[in-house]
Parts: sequence; C-alpha cells; structure tokens
Amino acid sequence: MSNINLSTEEKKEFNTEIFKSAQFILTSVLMVLVLIYGVFYVWVRVIDNSILQVGIDYDAQKRNLVGAGNVNAEVFDLQKRMTLSKALIVKKSSADIILTSLGSNIIEGVSLNSVKYTAVDNKIIIDGNANSLFDLAKQISSLKKVTYFDGIIGDIKTSLGKNSGVDFSFAFEVNNLSI
Repeated sequence: MSNINLSTEEKKEFNTEIFKSAQFILTSVLMVLVLIYGVFYVWVRVIDNSILQVGIDYDAQKRNLVGAGNVNAEVFDLQKRMTLSKALIVKKSSADIILTSLGSNIIEGVSLNSVKYTAVDNKIIIDGNANSLFDLAKQISSLKKVTYFDGIIGDIKTSLGKNSGVDFSFAFEVNNLSI
C-alpha cells in the first residue's frame, strides 16, 4: 500500500464577495432598464395624447373656418382645386393630349364652335364652321392623318352657316394605343 496518499489538501473556499458584487451590479442594471422602460412607456402615452389633441383642435379650427357664409371657405375650396390641378398636371391626361393634337391640326379657314370628348365612348364630337366645303374637306383630311384619331364615326353633318361658310358636325374615334 505504498500508493495511497493520505495527505489532505486544503479546501479552497469561493470568494463570495465577487458574487455579491456581481449580483448587486446585475440587479442595479435591471432596475435601470425597468426605469428606462417605464419612462419611455409614459412618454409614448403623453405624445399619443398630444397628437390626438392636436387632431381634435385642427378639426375644430377647420370647422370654424369653413363654416357656412365664411370667406375662408373659398380659400379651402381654392386649395382643393389647386391640389387637384397639380395632380392633373403631373398625370398628363388623354384629354390634354387629344386637345393639343386637335389644336395643332386645325387649318386656316376653319373655326371650332365646340369639342366634346367622351371617354366612355372614346370619341370626339367636333362642331364648327368652315369658309367653304373645300376647307372642310382639307380639315377632315388633316385630322385623319393624326395618329390619335382612328377615323370618322357616322356621317358628317353640314349646313349653310348663318353668316357665311359651312357649319359642320362630325365625330372621330380616339385611338387608345396612341395615348
């Protein structure tokens, strides 16, 4: 039995001071985090209430300004019209393209009395006055060359003008692929 070691080693005790200080630090950090969360929670609630109150105040002021008979109602109406106009300018409408191409292809000796565009039927009805039947024929030929118009729908109605010339009315079909 010579291999048996009968010596005893000293038991090392853990330093509990380290664990106590670590526990204190972690508890402190946890408390600070809970405090920060509480502050943010209250802050968000206050801001939400402020935003809600501003919305209520805005609606009350708007009702006050737009009330019946109030001059400011016209200002709000003008603002709505400006907003709509800006949207239409950005989105170039088919009516704008059609009127531009129609205006650039009206020949001398022809004047238009009315132009009606119906998007549902996809056609343009043109009423006008030409100096002569020859000018009317040149005008129709000129409009047939425009890529936005497919051709005449129905008959061309003509009559002698009240003062002079020829009054006319006809309809063109609009080409959707060109717009």
